[in-house]
Amino acid sequence: MFAGLVVVGSSLWLERRWTGVAAVSTLMVFGSMILRLPVVHESPVVDRPRHLRELKGCSLLAREPSGPVRIAVWTLESDRAASDGLAAILSSTPDIIILKGTDRPQVAMHLQKALSGEVKTMSTDGGGMIAVTRGNFQYCGGEEDEWRFDLPAPAGGSEFGVVGFPYVKEVGVVPLMIGQVEGPTGILDALDWSDRVHRGAAKMGVAADFLGGANLVLIADFFAPPSAPLVSNILGGAGLRWAPTAANWPLRAGSIPGMGQHPIDQVWVGANWNVQSTRVLQGTGHQRGPIVVDLIARTSPSAQDQ
Repeated sequence: MFAGLVVVGSSLWLERRWTGVAAVSTLMVFGSMILRLPVVHESPVVDRPRHLRELKGCSLLAREPSGPVRIAVWTLESDRAASDGLAAILSSTPDIIILKGTDRPQVAMHLQKALSGEVKTMSTDGGGMIAVTRGNFQYCGGEEDEWRFDLPAPAGGSEFGVVGFPYVKEVGVVPLMIGQVEGPTGILDALDWSDRVHRGAAKMGVAADFLGGANLVLIADFFAPPSAPLVSNILGGAGLRWAPTAANWPLRAGSIPGMGQHPIDQVWVGANWNVQSTRVLQGTGHQRGPIVVDLIARTSPSAQDQ
């Protein structure tokens, strides 16, 4: 985060926005410190999403994935002018797409048609979310095919995590969890944001532990790097590991393009997944670049042949 804010501050300096420079500089110092020195050193007490226990069987008993899976993730700061990024994502032929920052029906239908699969849209404080699979979303012992749990949010806001079981044609079911913790709303929010990151990671870790199973995939965004102890210690303790990607933020800060510093959008995987490759798609015109992650289950025949 420190390096990313340096880029933003440099851009504001070049554009002579002195108030912005002072604000970013202060946030840069305090934000970097609190991510390394947690406000609360012990694991935070979290409201455990006990209803997720019911889903453990669907996670553990699902047939092992039998082939490679390609997942694309993109967070928009605006759902306008997204056509270049969507075209780049679709040209990578993903099996699962997670698009955050929009829930526009036109975009959802376009992605569903492109993947010949099923789409789900959700309204969020951050502009919405679209999830698409080259297959369909599986039910788990009832009439629901998505399950939510609360995540910490700034005052007056709301955030939630989502659990689902997308089936990918010719591959199988991929237990999937998506969670996001908004970044700081300003300088005065920096300490509260650190606490939200800590509690959000703890809640996702508890949810991952409830679900169990080595096939779990977590799509996470804490507006913090995966190396921050507030994130890595907790998710690592839940049996997840980060699929290393190049920096995807900020790809543009004011008038300065191509200065990505941190992998803000992250994919964390359970023990049964091998990470084959990752990449960041360029030229989208947005601050965050889409990431594409190729996974293959260690139990699949193609992985055992390698």
